[in-house]
Amino acid sequence: FIPNIFYLLFNTILMKKYFATILVMMMFLSLAIACDSSDDHDGGPVSAEKTIEKAPYIMYAHGKKYNRKENAREFDEAVQMVIDEAINTNIASESVTTTDYGTLEATLGDKAMTVTDLEINGPIDLTDFNFMKKCAQQGNLRCLILFNADIKNKKIPDEAFYEQIDGVCPVLMPIARVFLPDDVLEIGEKAFASMVMVEVHLPENLRKLDDDCFRYSSYLRGSLSIPDGVTEIPDHAFFGSGISKLEIPAGVTEIDALSFANNENLQTITCHAAYPPLSADRNEHGETVYAFGDRLHRGTPRDISVYIPKGSKARYADSKSGWQWFSNFVEME
Repeated sequence: FIPNIFYLLFNTILMKKYFATILVMMMFLSLAIACDSSDDHDGGPVSAEKTIEKAPYIMYAHGKKYNRKENAREFDEAVQMVIDEAINTNIASESVTTTDYGTLEATLGDKAMTVTDLEINGPIDLTDFNFMKKCAQQGNLRCLILFNADIKNKKIPDEAFYEQIDGVCPVLMPIARVFLPDDVLEIGEKAFASMVMVEVHLPENLRKLDDDCFRYSSYLRGSLSIPDGVTEIPDHAFFGSGISKLEIPAGVTEIDALSFANNENLQTITCHAAYPPLSADRNEHGETVYAFGDRLHRGTPRDISVYIPKGSKARYADSKSGWQWFSNFVEME
């Protein structure tokens, strides 16, 4: 009888040991799945209040849906076709003059789905921007020339060219070139986020950029000069951009969290401010998040040339507000 008790006790302990082992393995498996699902996350802080937004991998163009995850080659070829159509502006060029806000659709008429290069003169508002998106996704619109447009309230509306699927995945908008009038004062939140944009003209009189305004503009190439009237570059403004040269005016005093993070093509920065603009912010968890990147977020290359005013190198190099990310400061004469 006693040996049987010891036998049962031994087996009970052994079973508990196996159970504990299985439990630990399940915990590690759950952690691995969670980490894997974060691959599409942009690196920003996560909270219950903030929906994680993925990089765009869906595009509607040429009357068809393209999905990078299902066929990357087809997706990339479609994007390149959009860019080629925007550059070759003689395919189907049209100039129209609107008479009132919200009348672009009626003004374009049956040309709406065939025009590739569109010049708009006269008043336009959010209704007209929404129609432009329709022309791009269902038709062939690739280039917008708005130099003589009267944009309502002198502001590019929030989400002017932006769309989402299921509140998480942005849709890549197939418009590659946009030229804005110089009297625009503000570019709204996510106005140009997630576009096949290779070229943009920023207005001379621009005063304000809103959060995420050019986020995931990964096809944007060449130089970007922030206009002199801008004093703050907001959160994620150019996150994931493809620009190679950045010029920041002397009047900028603040560059918010991750404004230029994940800009892997950036080669030079020229900042005209004698005192380094504040380039760090705290998220809702109290963690410091920097404008150009940090150990937790993919940043711009650390060894690129950062041109700054003469006599300011020590201030930039010793800055604890984000500029310490860089290692190669060059004072301008």
